[in-house]
Amino acid sequence: MAQAGSQFLSLPPDVLYVILSYCDIRTLGRLSCVSSYFYHFLKQNCVWSQRSRNAIATNQLDRKVLLRSRHILGAVEKCWIALNWQKRRYSEKTLIQHYTTYMPWLFLESGTLWYSKGATILKLARLGNGRLAKKPVLSLRGHADDVGRFVCKNGLVVSGGNDGSLWIWTSSDGLYLHNRWRCHAQAINSVDYGDYGDKVVVTGSRDRTVKVWMLHDWSSTLGYSVPVGDRVCAVSLSPCGQFFLCGSAGCNGVPPLQLYDLGTHHDKLATDGHGCTGWLTVKVPIVLSEGKQGITAGLWVSQRSWGTAPAARVSDGGALVRLRHLCSTLGSAMSCSQCTCLGRST
Repeated sequence: MAQAGSQFLSLPPDVLYVILSYCDIRTLGRLSCVSSYFYHFLKQNCVWSQRSRNAIATNQLDRKVLLRSRHILGAVEKCWIALNWQKRRYSEKTLIQHYTTYMPWLFLESGTLWYSKGATILKLARLGNGRLAKKPVLSLRGHADDVGRFVCKNGLVVSGGNDGSLWIWTSSDGLYLHNRWRCHAQAINSVDYGDYGDKVVVTGSRDRTVKVWMLHDWSSTLGYSVPVGDRVCAVSLSPCGQFFLCGSAGCNGVPPLQLYDLGTHHDKLATDGHGCTGWLTVKVPIVLSEGKQGITAGLWVSQRSWGTAPAARVSDGGALVRLRHLCSTLGSAMSCSQCTCLGRST
C-alpha cells in the first residue's frame, strides 16, 4: 500500500492535474492534509482556476466588480469562500448603524464607500480589516430632502433628490460645482452621468419625464425633456454614448422599457405592452455595455413577460431581461450585459 502511494506521488504533474480534475472542492481539501507534497501541490492556482470561474460570491471576472474589490482573490480563495457561503459558514458584521431609519443608496469603490444618509452623501474610507472608518472623508450637503439616487463617475458625484433637484460635486475633495434647483416637479428616482467629450447627465423622475442635461464647468443646460407618460424608475447611459435606456413602472399602457437615441431623443426600441402576462418593475439602475447581438438589460426585479413579441424576451426568475432587435433598426449593433454584482467587497 505504501508502495502504491509512493508511485502515485511520483506521477508527473500533468497527470496529477487530470486526476484531480475529477475531485470536488471538499475532496481536494482533504487531500491537502495527507502529506506536505499534496499540501504544496494543491496550493497552486492552476489546480483551482477552472473551478473558481463558477464560484459564487467571489466573482471578479467583471471589470466593474474588480475595480471595487478591496484585494484580488486567488483561485483557491474563491473556491473556499464559495464553499463557505454554500454551507452557511460565515459571520455578519454591522458596518454602519443608525437609530433613525433611512433608505440609503450605496456606491462602492476599492478604497471608499459612498452612501446617502437622508439629505447627505457620505464618503467613508475602507480599512484593511474590512471595516469602515468612523469619521467620513467627505460630507456632501445641499438637498432639501432625502437623496434618491447618485452616481460617482469620472471624478464627479451627480445626485438627484426627492426635492426634484440635481446637485454636482467633485469626488476627490467634495467641491461644489453646480445645482439645478427643482429641475423636476417631483422626486428624482434615477440619475446617470457620462463623459463622451460632452458631459451628459440623464435624470428620471416621478413626474413622468426624463431630462437630458449638458454639463459645463460651472453650469448646465437642458438639452431636451422626454415625456414618458409613466413614473420613471431607472435610467442608464450606454458606454458608447449613443443611447440611453429608460425603465418605467409599466402602468397606464406605457412600455416598461424604452431605448432612446441620445442625439435625436427618438424612441429606438419600446417593448410592446400588449398581450403580456405580468408587469415590469425596475428597482435598480440598468447597466448597459456594448456587444454584438441585440440588447440586454440587467435587472434585479423582473415581473413582466412577453407572449409572442419577436423583439423582446424575458428570462423568468427576476434576474435578466433580454431585448433583441434588428441591427438595422438600431443603426448599429449594441448589447447590454447583466450586471455581475456578486463581487467580494473586503
